[in-house]
Amino acid sequence: MESRPLPYSEEAEAGVLGAVLLEHEKVLDICVEKKMLVADFYVPAHKIIFETMGSLFAKHIPIDILTVGEQLKKDERLNVVGGIIFLERLIDKTPTATHAAHYIDEVKRKSLSRRIIKQCREGEAQAFSSDDPDELRSIIEAGFTKMDQKVSLKDLATVFEEIKHDVEAGIEGKPVERGIPTGFQCIDALSGGGMRDGQVYWLSGNEKTGKTSLKANIIVRQLIAGRKVGDITLEMPFRDELEKLMGIHLAQNIATAMQGGKTWIGPERMAETRKLLVESKRLHILDRQMVRTTTDFWSACRRLVYRHGVQLITLDYFQKLQVDGENKKSLEQKTTEKSQAVVDVASMLNIPILCVAAIESTHGKIRGSRMADYDGAAHWQLSRDEEKEPHAPDFSQEITVFTKASRYGVSFGSKKLQFSGLTGRFEEPNDKKEPEFGLDGPEEE
Repeated sequence: MESRPLPYSEEAEAGVLGAVLLEHEKVLDICVEKKMLVADFYVPAHKIIFETMGSLFAKHIPIDILTVGEQLKKDERLNVVGGIIFLERLIDKTPTATHAAHYIDEVKRKSLSRRIIKQCREGEAQAFSSDDPDELRSIIEAGFTKMDQKVSLKDLATVFEEIKHDVEAGIEGKPVERGIPTGFQCIDALSGGGMRDGQVYWLSGNEKTGKTSLKANIIVRQLIAGRKVGDITLEMPFRDELEKLMGIHLAQNIATAMQGGKTWIGPERMAETRKLLVESKRLHILDRQMVRTTTDFWSACRRLVYRHGVQLITLDYFQKLQVDGENKKSLEQKTTEKSQAVVDVASMLNIPILCVAAIESTHGKIRGSRMADYDGAAHWQLSRDEEKEPHAPDFSQEITVFTKASRYGVSFGSKKLQFSGLTGRFEEPNDKKEPEFGLDGPEEE
């Protein structure tokens, strides 16, 4: 079957180049704003001319038919594009630069269509040779994800004024929220005000220090605050993860209730929990059946952000994330690749990721690698006093949250949290106590 020609607009491409020749400063500013690239042009001669204009612009050389023609001549590409006559025709076809933005938009649309077609054709070719449809789907989704990335250009003066305003607000006693609060003031104080977009936050600790429970507590507090969360759990199945979140919100042990144990989960409290975890549509759980490899992780995060609008992604457990073709790679290579994948996803999607992992206690390196150092905005490590045994009936113990590293907050510091092994709840001294029932029910007045 004969291939159909790829979509492009020769008139729009010529219109962009002609507009640049007429009013280069104004039109090139629009090109920068709309992220115009050489690759967006389809006609080879147009690619060469726009690339030449870009090199002149970078050297602060005025752009007109003479300077462009001279540069093309020096590069021995003037005859390749059709000579000076070709440049003159560009101006003849573009009597005014007024419609430059429209021409640019049209060229960008055609360019995106060609990239979509290319991605689909590559997917079709891979489909005939792939034995794993699920892996193929993840690879194709990752390819489309990369096409969605948009780089926002920041104006230096504007950003400076934003920072100045925030500093003045802080001096006046109105601290600015620098990121998404974890819900625990002590942790936010250690990390510079919360979890910032585009950054990775590592949560580590020894066994039975409550890493997964603290992550779940943070998720529940995000949901209560009205934020949407993507919860990727490789540690526990979907049902077990939801059970943990329910128990934390209810402040009850769900497993005990299932076994007929004494508990105080009334229909009203259960309805409140359902409203928060289900009906609000703020929580999106993906377990190891849905995410296995770094490619799956990439695709899953993209869907969580673009389809569901999540504002925080959690990953538990980092070490169980696999890399494509991992049987052929060393432990160090796999760990490095996984770490880089998490960092890249946070950066590209501009969203904070809270990552539960086993990390060495000495220098903040990820376990299993001597070279893949911790790379993130903060690393919080949990520890407990091994000599103090949990005591009945609450199995309550003191957990120390120690900041091993932080880009924005305290580089080294620690705070105390109280952890209930029975309910999975973490609390800090300044937490407001909710009226809730314990195992023995409400106290009699």
